[in-house]
Amino acid sequence: MPATPPPADLDGKPVTVPLPVGAELWRIHSGTYAANAVNPTAQPAIPGGARFDSLTGDYAYTYVGDSPEAAVAETLCRNLPVTGTPRLVPRISIAGRVLSRLTVIEPVTVIAVHGPHLSAIGQDTWLTKSDPADYVLTRTWASALFAAAPSANGLLYRCRHNEDQFAWMLTTHPTNQVHPALEAAGDAVQLDSPTGTALVDRILAYYNATFASPI
Repeated sequence: MPATPPPADLDGKPVTVPLPVGAELWRIHSGTYAANAVNPTAQPAIPGGARFDSLTGDYAYTYVGDSPEAAVAETLCRNLPVTGTPRLVPRISIAGRVLSRLTVIEPVTVIAVHGPHLSAIGQDTWLTKSDPADYVLTRTWASALFAAAPSANGLLYRCRHNEDQFAWMLTTHPTNQVHPALEAAGDAVQLDSPTGTALVDRILAYYNATFASPI
């Protein structure tokens, strides 16, 4: 709860916070794309897509975390069931993917959707922790929040499987191929390399997860 549509009037209710210049962010993505690449694809239905993707293509988007641990939690672990036994991540899920570090080079304003800021909009942790079956509804909420806070270009929330880490969904104009406020910082880590696999394996252990059979 509450898995309900957003109210007709959210004006003045979303709380906005800055994502300051110099902030360090992390992202797992396909090695065929730039670290600051954005996705312009409209996602009006499920299955497919992520929690706060654009329903209509009115914005391009990317997801980043405040640490490598957040990036793993939000990409490799986000849909794993919590069963009390070690959760298995297919090794194929890291094939061709990289971990990139980014730096914020322009100020960004985002809507905070965690803690008491959820109550301010009449929501609870369902918005950021619900299963993929609810993603059309969570995307509807994202659209309504941006309409109510037009100065915002993203959402800030706690990772679904790690309350200690934060994630952002950042938006930009749908014609942009990269996010203008983000810049790659240093070399990316190839996740299917020995170094990358060891790094991911170590982080997966934090989440009671491990790699399944080899690729």
